[in-house]
Amino acid sequence: MTEEEAPSVKEEAERNLCHVCGRNDGRAICHFEPNEDIPGEIFIHVFCGKTAAILPHINRPDLEILTKAGVKNKHGTGVSVTLALQQCRSAKVADPSNREQEYYLAKEFEKTYLAVYKEPNDEENCQQTEEREHHRLGNVDQQTVPNPMFEDDSNAGAQIVPPEQVIHDPPHKRQKHDDCNSKSPYQFEMERLQQVCDRCRGVGYSLIRGVARESNTEGDADEDDFDPTQCSQEQVNHVRVIVITKERQDRMEEMSKLILGEQHGQELMSFSTSFSYQVINAWNAFTVRFQEAEDWEEKFDLLLGFTDTLKEHDVWMHDNEVGWGGDKMVRQLALSWRLVLRRTDEELGIDPEYTRPGIIALLEQFKDAAELVEAHGGNEPMKFDF
Repeated sequence: MTEEEAPSVKEEAERNLCHVCGRNDGRAICHFEPNEDIPGEIFIHVFCGKTAAILPHINRPDLEILTKAGVKNKHGTGVSVTLALQQCRSAKVADPSNREQEYYLAKEFEKTYLAVYKEPNDEENCQQTEEREHHRLGNVDQQTVPNPMFEDDSNAGAQIVPPEQVIHDPPHKRQKHDDCNSKSPYQFEMERLQQVCDRCRGVGYSLIRGVARESNTEGDADEDDFDPTQCSQEQVNHVRVIVITKERQDRMEEMSKLILGEQHGQELMSFSTSFSYQVINAWNAFTVRFQEAEDWEEKFDLLLGFTDTLKEHDVWMHDNEVGWGGDKMVRQLALSWRLVLRRTDEELGIDPEYTRPGIIALLEQFKDAAELVEAHGGNEPMKFDF
């Protein structure tokens, strides 16, 4: 194309008109380029795309856009969602803070998602639900759930595992250690964890941070070939867990129900902006419940359950409106932890070996996640100074 044939800035702007408002006025705009399946290109202002399905005078749900986080918040984080995201077209736009955001057309994603999603039959669905609940509540069949201490350095979340499950080597690794008298750092640590769980009457533990992997094995190591008994003491020292008692387990489930409401325990959850207000309402109810707790041990268990659920379902951090009050709630949550952590281990009913450092690791993860979120509109940045 010659210089004379090249379109002017004005002609380019007129060609790239938003499919919702019909203008190109300099606001951030998404460009969904054509592909093999969809020949037409689409231009949508970010604001227009976010409101296309909710403003009655527009009513264009076919042009609604969602960020990748918004898609996962609505449809979950399963394999089908990942496959659908890979197959859908997307548009990258710089937000006001110059951070690149990736957007998807909601209806296009849903169509692709339905095409790749395999609905389990009733028997499989019941089995998956049962295994998920057992995994969450500490009654895991050790034949179906791998040892979580095999995991690498990732935010594992609160997955409660019976202590007796973790002191055994993988079957194909046992012979090597049966033939020698020395024990690996991993084996010593597992026996120590078993002793602490027994002493505290623990029903299991919640893995917060797994063993550190060697840099040359990250990403391409086969999980079946990973032998934790070959880990160094430094790698094993990276582990952080929280011992879970029966009472703590009950309080954690209570807080999960408080925050998630009817979605508690469901396989697929769907969240929207309204969840941020649901979290605020849950916080108000929590503060009353916290004050009514009989002792510091119960207060600790309630606070752990509330914080863990907020961290696991963090949609509220990213999908909220101006003036919703989340920054104030996060500050108050940090103050509550500051108050609780001043108490002795005996008062809180926790062990100093695992649960105290495990809680600190959990709160550091929560702090990193909350403070990484960019404040928008008139909202204050979230600060979690526990």
